[in-house]
Amino acid sequence: KKDTRLGSRLAEVHNGSSLFTGDAGQGESNIRRWIIENDWLEAIVALPLNLFYNTGIATYVWVLTNRKPAARRGRVQLIDATAWHQPLRKNLGKKNCELGDEDIERICRAFLDFEETEQSRIFNNDAFGYWKVTVDRPLRIEGVDPERAYKASEIKELQEHGARSENAPPVIRRIHKRGTEADPLRGLFEATISGTSTVVEYEPDTDLRDTERIPLQEDGGIDAFLRREVLPYAADAWYRPDRVKIGYEISFNRYFHNPEPMRHLDEIRADILALEKETAGLLDDVLMVREPRASYIARPRIYVDTSVIGGCEDDEFRDDSRRLFEDFMTGRATLVLSDLTVDELADAPARVREVLDLVPEGYKDLLEQTDESDALAQAYIEAGAIGSSSRADAVHVALATLCGADLLVSWNFKHMVNWQRIKSYNQVNVDLGHNPIDIRTPKEVVNEE
Repeated sequence: KKDTRLGSRLAEVHNGSSLFTGDAGQGESNIRRWIIENDWLEAIVALPLNLFYNTGIATYVWVLTNRKPAARRGRVQLIDATAWHQPLRKNLGKKNCELGDEDIERICRAFLDFEETEQSRIFNNDAFGYWKVTVDRPLRIEGVDPERAYKASEIKELQEHGARSENAPPVIRRIHKRGTEADPLRGLFEATISGTSTVVEYEPDTDLRDTERIPLQEDGGIDAFLRREVLPYAADAWYRPDRVKIGYEISFNRYFHNPEPMRHLDEIRADILALEKETAGLLDDVLMVREPRASYIARPRIYVDTSVIGGCEDDEFRDDSRRLFEDFMTGRATLVLSDLTVDELADAPARVREVLDLVPEGYKDLLEQTDESDALAQAYIEAGAIGSSSRADAVHVALATLCGADLLVSWNFKHMVNWQRIKSYNQVNVDLGHNPIDIRTPKEVVNEE
């Protein structure tokens, strides 16, 4: 209703994906942007886990209206009601709690009071928005002429056969007419050609291309952020304003997360000493100086696909994914990755890519996609284990099989953690002389420890 005094208000129940899936410029993000920039989002309430039958996923109530009260205009309220529930005397499937009358009253009161508390946070609309900025650096090739512009065909030849070097001159793609003002931050650089000062554009090096997520509330905007965070480390970097995209995402964990206190050094030291004692003599076991101890269990090698890494920042899968990564970080298991996984993470949010950096180099292996893995993936497809449109998933299974991983761990229930597909994959493996591969979810792995 648009033409009435009260307008319309509605409440929708969503899972966590509605809060953050989709990159800037993509459908989900654009829907959030449309709602927030029109000032229709009044509040989001995070409900307790395991509230619904047959699923334990996190759920959220979105409250939308086209007639916000004056005090709420331009602002959004987030309410964390995850701890407000009553346990059931007997579980109904995965449902183990419910909202009691007192809980419903607390939620309504928090909404109506519209005040900052430990469970209620209030933000300006633009607090959830960000610019996705592509940052380029010039292509530098040894031996290029720094005083001429290169044609597209010449640049392609240089990219394929030229020798890149940080000390080489940048490749010029365009020389602007006299009167054009230099603006290095936007890719318009001042150069001297035939003794005359002019403005040029350089060819970007796609291998050096990066993206930055800059909050809409950043003081000074994009320019100030890049001058502070990028130019001190890459003075020749620039961005194209016409390629900037705006995205919106809402992270309850960012605003309501209570980090656990860091462990005391004495406690960590005690764990290290206990580990040293536990591993004493393992080298003798390896060299067969004496009989191996029956208590020795080799560190499992676990291949993970992109869904597990992304799961560390997903409300639905976070807890189990992070518990698995704790095993990798402490060396209780070896993280096995492939270059395919790394490539798939290239466009993921920075916080997802940074998950891999938490694992020490000594506790992770990086595999390369090979002709053998491609052939095995094709065999899965030809056997009907998986469709050709999901070839990347087939390659993950092939790489895990060929490297002899103890487990392949994934949240991909459609193409990997599916008993019928696992049976088909392993039938192909056995037929071709490979060992079967065990495929599990992180939840299954951490619960068996």
